[in-house]
Amino acid sequence: TLEGIFRHEGARREPVDTSRPGRGEVDTLFEDSQGTVWAGGHFGLARLEGRQAVPEPLPVAGARVRTLAEDPGTRTLWAGTVGAGLLRRDAGGWSRVAVAELGST
Repeated sequence: TLEGIFRHEGARREPVDTSRPGRGEVDTLFEDSQGTVWAGGHFGLARLEGRQAVPEPLPVAGARVRTLAEDPGTRTLWAGTVGAGLLRRDAGGWSRVAVAELGST
């Protein structure tokens, strides 16, 4: 929402603590195969841990994360951004993906 991230438990609506960097308008929410919930927006990317939003370092400062996806075979996470193009997260962290790496179709 424009007010940030809220957690719903039954009839209760509680804000997720976004006092650290990572607060603001959310463009996408995604739950990966490990059960981690990710939030992306103009602030970049954050992992939701309980009632905390933990900022995730990205290779390009100021990147707005618009969409997230996971490869079910490799569990690689992908982030589509405005300002940084396509990002990939593997065991080494997040990296920018060059168009040449994608190959031709």
